[in-house]
Amino acid sequence: MKIILIETVEILDFEKTVREELTVNEAPESAYYVRFQKAEIMQGGCLLSLCGYGNTIDEALTDYCKKIENKRIAFHAFTNKRREVVFPKLIHTKLLRK
Repeated sequence: MKIILIETVEILDFEKTVREELTVNEAPESAYYVRFQKAEIMQGGCLLSLCGYGNTIDEALTDYCKKIENKRIAFHAFTNKRREVVFPKLIHTKLLRK
């Protein structure tokens, strides 16, 4: 039997690794939404823009982790700076309490 360990990374640490900005905004339908700027999820030949939503920043970050973990992401997709990154399993444990 072959065992493959899936690396788990804290999203706030991963932000530094990919050198892209993770932004938090206030949303009318929920308190906050978060996303990586200039990031598109590559799924089935399409580029999708996903956000994490929550009543707190921590909830929004946790929601975003679930949506983007183990996905292929294109940063700056429509420019000559385009680069693709496969995200690991992401978690949010460094609570901001905001």
